[in-house]
Amino acid sequence: MHAATVEVMTKKARFDSDTAMAVAEAFDIAIQHAQLVTAPMLDVRLAELRSEMNARFAALDAKSDVRFAESGARMDARFAESDAKWVARFAESSAKIDARLAESDAKWEARFAESSAEMDARFAESDAKWEARFAESGAQWDSRFAGFDAAWGSRFTAFKAGLGACFLAIEARFNAMDARIDSLEAAMNARFALQDERMDKKIEALKAELVRWVFLAVLGNTALAAAVNAVMNSFQHFH
Repeated sequence: MHAATVEVMTKKARFDSDTAMAVAEAFDIAIQHAQLVTAPMLDVRLAELRSEMNARFAALDAKSDVRFAESGARMDARFAESDAKWVARFAESSAKIDARLAESDAKWEARFAESSAEMDARFAESDAKWEARFAESGAQWDSRFAGFDAAWGSRFTAFKAGLGACFLAIEARFNAMDARIDSLEAAMNARFALQDERMDKKIEALKAELVRWVFLAVLGNTALAAAVNAVMNSFQHFH
């Protein structure tokens, strides 16, 4: 470039050789200080910049993949731990409920047995009292009959008629007593039926409460899984 410039200035501008050499050197110094960049140099620099950016993006992708893999492993471990805890809690709750139901059944069986024993004892005591009263009444009537036979032999016919009336009255009383006993038995049966109905209602209410708690626990586990999935989706969208 220096020789061509000197030749142009000496031939076309008609400069002497010294002036042409000075101007050519001045042009060369100005061009060197300007640090002009050509198109091939720009292509090389752009290629280097692209390779550097690709390397950085590849490193960033690798780091992101590693972080997502670690986060996924942690979440899987936490879900597994949560599932194990819920299974253990459900098993423990089921065992407690079974134990309570068994205890309640045992208590009610004992109460029914005790009530039945008390009723049997009361009926036996009532039967014994009535047997004693009947025996006492029979003995009294026997002694009276003996006295009547000894003292009132001549009046036996009239007394027999009166005695028949007394027997009818006693029979009527016995019939009334039987009716009372029947009504008492019917009342006791009605009470036992009412007690059985109350027990059935309580057991049904307890079963309904158990189903409700299990349903709430399942809903809580579903809501937790949905919240975790939402958090993971937000992290992925952020990255």
